[in-house]
Amino acid sequence: LMTAHVVHGAIDPGLPATLSRAALVDLARIELGFRGLLVTDALVMDAIALHRPVGQAAVEAIVAGADVVMALDAGWRTLDALESAVINGTIPSRRLADALARVAAFDAAAAAARARMPRRVSVALHGRLARRIARSSLTLVRDDARRLPVPAGARVALVDLASARPSPVEDDRGESTALRAAVEARFPDAACIRVEPRSGFGLAEALAAAAAADTTILATRDAFASPEARLAVSALGDAGVVRVALRSPADLLLEPACATAVAAYADTPATADAIVAALVEGPAAFRGRLPVRLSSSDVTADAGEAA
Repeated sequence: LMTAHVVHGAIDPGLPATLSRAALVDLARIELGFRGLLVTDALVMDAIALHRPVGQAAVEAIVAGADVVMALDAGWRTLDALESAVINGTIPSRRLADALARVAAFDAAAAAARARMPRRVSVALHGRLARRIARSSLTLVRDDARRLPVPAGARVALVDLASARPSPVEDDRGESTALRAAVEARFPDAACIRVEPRSGFGLAEALAAAAAADTTILATRDAFASPEARLAVSALGDAGVVRVALRSPADLLLEPACATAVAAYADTPATADAIVAALVEGPAAFRGRLPVRLSSSDVTADAGEAA
């Protein structure tokens, strides 16, 4: 389990989770019952490094309950700081022994897992597993308008709303066209339009296609974090719309309220095929459940900046 350098006021208002015993021990170990390895995120990140030396942060993290610290380019300085802290007792011997025992247990488990791995990987086997996971995870959050199942002969429009990049910490690697392929395979006459929120490219075409369709599949990717994407969602409205959140389910809370909402959690070929199959089969095909309760507080006016 990796910690984040985030201050959670309800847990510990004074320290980021990486350095907080309240987060690492009281929450992770005691309340959640986690018995595995606690690893810090990179300690050279500004949230840590701007406030204390990386070596000092490493010592504080171990004392607070972390088992492994990620120092990156400050490696030798961090090792020196940890060694000094062990010698002078800043890191208690019991805390050190506890961390080393978890590391040893993890190493043993990893070695056993490697021994069980097949020498050759079956692409077909992994494909079947991916499809099973996708079908099992799809979540029908609501279908108040009873828009599902989508009839085989329905006029369908797919509005594929692009995101600026997969997440604020990732490079722009492009996005899958698998959902378009899956929709076109099931509905050959479907109108499939990709909308670029920042430029508005494709939006007028999408609005026209949605107006002519019986069912509009609106696929979003973290639209809640982009003011332009939120405007596009609002412009498309909810008439005949099935909103599908390909990443964060928070997109399902955007205005206007969506009467039919699906959380898919991924943008992969297996997920795309599962989405289209479930939309055609109807509510019984959705076997997943939300990992958290959605709340309007998850989507704020400054979501783009906060993300």
